[in-house]
Amino acid sequence: MVISLNGRAVRSSSDLRNQIGLAAVGDTEEFKVLRNGKELVLRIKVENPKTAKARDFEPVPELIGASVGTLESGGKPEAVAVVEVAEGSPAYAHGLRAGDVIVAVNRKKVRSSAELIAALKVPGRVVLSVVRGEQVFGLMLRKKE
Repeated sequence: MVISLNGRAVRSSSDLRNQIGLAAVGDTEEFKVLRNGKELVLRIKVENPKTAKARDFEPVPELIGASVGTLESGGKPEAVAVVEVAEGSPAYAHGLRAGDVIVAVNRKKVRSSAELIAALKVPGRVVLSVVRGEQVFGLMLRKKE
């Protein structure tokens, strides 16, 4: 349990999140935590978040109207970025939007656009695990068999 951050008491998880959110890159933050009845002091340095970029943009036949790309972080594929969705298209009607990040298909992690396209080849219902902003939700696609 976190007791304080930089000498200021932490009253709840949202209070902790707010205090961390005010930290600047390069700052060293001091956390006091309670572990097994003992108070510990932890110091961390705030660094820039990992940068990610999408590459290999391609249309997805099973998501007509959407273009996706492999989202990389540190040169490694991590997920699938939805780069573009044509308004009024089947992909748009399913609820997909530009900026969404697809992280799994039927609960199986997808790390590249190629993995996504392969995972969508299965007949029947498909559920995409999608990250939009701070929300994670499922989009169910009903495909023709």
